[in-house]
Amino acid sequence: MDSAYHCESDTSESGNALYTSLLVCLVLVSIPIKNLAYLVPLVYLATQWYWGNRRLTQRTLYVLGFVFFASAASLFLDACRGQQVNIPGVAVGLLTFLSLVIVICERFDRKIDDILFGRLITLCSWFVILQSLVGIGQHFLSKNPDAISGTFGLFDFVTGEITIIHVFFTFTIYSLILFLASAANRPLPLIAILTGLLVTTLAHSAHQLIFFALSVSLMGALQFFRLRTFVSCAFLVVAVVFLVDRLFPETGALAEHWYAKVAENPDSPKWIVTEGGLEILGDWKNGLLGTGLGQYSSRAALITSNQYLTADLPSVLTGVSEYFWQYIRPAGYIYSDSGEGSAIAKPYYSLLSLAVELGLLQCLVLTVLIGGALVRGVRLMGSHRPEVGKVSLLANIGIVFFLLCCLVENYAEFPQALFVPSLLFVFANSRVRTLVRTKSSGVASVKNVSDSAAAPSSSSLHLSSTASGGCH
Repeated sequence: MDSAYHCESDTSESGNALYTSLLVCLVLVSIPIKNLAYLVPLVYLATQWYWGNRRLTQRTLYVLGFVFFASAASLFLDACRGQQVNIPGVAVGLLTFLSLVIVICERFDRKIDDILFGRLITLCSWFVILQSLVGIGQHFLSKNPDAISGTFGLFDFVTGEITIIHVFFTFTIYSLILFLASAANRPLPLIAILTGLLVTTLAHSAHQLIFFALSVSLMGALQFFRLRTFVSCAFLVVAVVFLVDRLFPETGALAEHWYAKVAENPDSPKWIVTEGGLEILGDWKNGLLGTGLGQYSSRAALITSNQYLTADLPSVLTGVSEYFWQYIRPAGYIYSDSGEGSAIAKPYYSLLSLAVELGLLQCLVLTVLIGGALVRGVRLMGSHRPEVGKVSLLANIGIVFFLLCCLVENYAEFPQALFVPSLLFVFANSRVRTLVRTKSSGVASVKNVSDSAAAPSSSSLHLSSTASGGCH
């Protein structure tokens, strides 16, 4: 009995620790200090270590170590060939990709009971409402959609430093909307969802608007056999389309314009770097090991080039690889002349950066992990338990939304945008596993009671094994 109680207490504490970590991360990502968010994954690992989840930190270090040695081997071979390599890019890449590595290393084994899940819904609801009110205020004061960034970039519209932070803000709010949709039948989450949809539409991050509606549509279509869930997905898509049509009716025409300009134009910066990436991967070494972190189009490569951030880096943290010089730099000049400031036209995006810098073997592992998560989610979407199906559906929508956004920018390296959604993904999957375990335990309990009534000696044997057993 004591052993069973201890295990139950540990899983409950791990859920509370995850909640506290999310609260801390919500505060840190919403502080208007640029680049502070790069420390958030490190803070999360530290808090998890403090609360006893040391295996997560160990798994994360193992994965980082593997990626580091693969990158080091690739750089060594390039240096032997006489090519210029970017050594600081590897170190910065380990930091910028840390959010993605952490969520890959998670095991979703926390106990998220009804009370804790309710607390999380309330926390996220108030966060979305408050951030949305700030964003709406920024809209009326600036009349500039790009200035809407909540507290993430609180005074950017005053200083005139409009940056990509508003994209971080909208991605986070969209992810929170998906999470809150699991409790949309309650007044507070529903208000948060509606205010969140309003402020993200006002911010008019067009690619996110389109990808969000497309992700909900794709995953929602798989729920046609559940009329209520299917209708809820349809309502969410209709709400987005309605708001966009009322506030920015030109969105459809703009989307067609940018698609033709970027995807159908061989001279566009994205087309150039994509062809360059395919050419680089044609080399056996790059196809197998990749170019190494920070060597091509990743955020790490851009940062260490010392032409991406507003402040200059120390010389020890700067460097440029030959691959960057050959493809990214020329495409960057073209973007400066014809990109019109749009993220869609930028000469880099995460799916390309990961493919070129990690190579076939590492990308294959990453694809299997993400694909496996999607397949498991689709299977659980068909669960007879409505909440299991609903939460799994929303988690899958989040994965598809993220992957689509990775076609536009280096989203996999945006901790201010990605890390809170990653923790929500951990919460959602832990919640599903808690519900599944609860159901299994309930079935087992009923069976044990039945066996006990039929055979008292079996009951004695069961109690004896429970008292002497461990935690399973």
